[in-house]
Amino acid sequence: MTTTKTKGRKHHSAVPSWSGYNYQGKIALYCVLDFIINQDEADYSRYSLELEWYEDFSIKENDLYVSIHQVKSYKEKALPQYKDAIWNLLGKTIDSNIPLTYLHTSEDIGLTKDDIRKKLNTLKQPKEDKEDKMYTPAYYFKLVMDTGSYGKAFDSFDLYEYQTGNRYCKIAEIDDLIQEKIKEYYSSQNWEESDKQIQGVFLNLLNTLNEHITARHAREQVHGSQIEPIKINFELFHEILETNQEEPSQEYYIHHLRHSFNVSCDPFIHYLFENNIFEVEDLKRVEDLLFKINMLDNEKFLDFCKKITPDVSVPKVNMDNYKSLIPENGIKQALIKILIKVKQEVNSNYLYRRINDNKSEFYLPTTIDLINFDPDLSNYHIGKLASNILKNEDLDEFLYEVDAMVSLYISADSLEASASKIDEVPEVDSEEKPERYAKFTKIKNIRMVNLEQAEKELEE
Repeated sequence: MTTTKTKGRKHHSAVPSWSGYNYQGKIALYCVLDFIINQDEADYSRYSLELEWYEDFSIKENDLYVSIHQVKSYKEKALPQYKDAIWNLLGKTIDSNIPLTYLHTSEDIGLTKDDIRKKLNTLKQPKEDKEDKMYTPAYYFKLVMDTGSYGKAFDSFDLYEYQTGNRYCKIAEIDDLIQEKIKEYYSSQNWEESDKQIQGVFLNLLNTLNEHITARHAREQVHGSQIEPIKINFELFHEILETNQEEPSQEYYIHHLRHSFNVSCDPFIHYLFENNIFEVEDLKRVEDLLFKINMLDNEKFLDFCKKITPDVSVPKVNMDNYKSLIPENGIKQALIKILIKVKQEVNSNYLYRRINDNKSEFYLPTTIDLINFDPDLSNYHIGKLASNILKNEDLDEFLYEVDAMVSLYISADSLEASASKIDEVPEVDSEEKPERYAKFTKIKNIRMVNLEQAEKELEE
């Protein structure tokens, strides 16, 4: 196997946006699995996945690069949209003698490697960056052309080929393709594994990637700059493949929860960007928040899910109830729309703040939509919802700080008023539970405001 060690280089950020983050990470996992399956040797400790450094991601053998990868999830299919990425790959091939360089796209750009080789140098050359002249597409273009290395650079370059035979992978396909790769690994070992094992490994791999990226970004918050690459040894990936995932733990269910959240949000945000549904500035603000949420550790992520869906009580997450915390329609039609339309940023507790008569009031954006119910039964449905929130003791500490909940359509003077219409206001004994009683008295007075009302109040 050919490998190379690079010279010192300015690092490359692998997470330009939240919408590309999930896709890019999953493509990296796919390539890791592909690499492991095609390895003859069993010594995985020599190999590692590097993220956010020399390229979007790279595979290394000890300190040497085996391959570097650029991932693009553009809607556009024209070659000019990808030329900068390709020049970067070609230039690094020559500059550091990289054996293999790959471009990954989420759309079929309709070109072969030879087509790209024939057309790329006929396009307008990359623009110079006035602030950063080193290691840019323009820098690598000049390096390749001035050294007469255009043909040589293409010897190492290609569009990555997936098991489908396609040299592209749509965003909606990558989850299935990773799980097919996991099955292929077990088949290569002459093992037959259950769907539960496949799913467990898949979720564990995603969580491992997320934990390493989260740890890296936490260090950046302390040190204030990009300090080191994310490196994950292949032994860890191999260990996950070899571990029994059929005995679910609390963490397993939270992995499911995180995946459900991303599956609901990721394609939807991507669609909103691509189709100009809302202002780009508002979408970027929400995308930044979603990225921060995705960086939460498992315990804090679970807390977040409980907060945005306060009508669902889940003292302990399990397969039967975890889905209730991430209602797909509630995420898309309520939560994300609220986050987009209300221009204010939420605080660290995911609350909006309003100053009213020199007093702070806090608003909680939620997944509550209640779209499909009979208007004649609205008192019942809203009352039931309010009652469920009031019964949710797990959220007492948090809801005590909340003055209003923002839903898509519902408005109510208080949770207590709505629950009382169906005679379902929970009773809390002041002697048996004095601490809860004190908080519960305030929680009963939480208002519910619809999105239109929230926009007006929070803009005042």
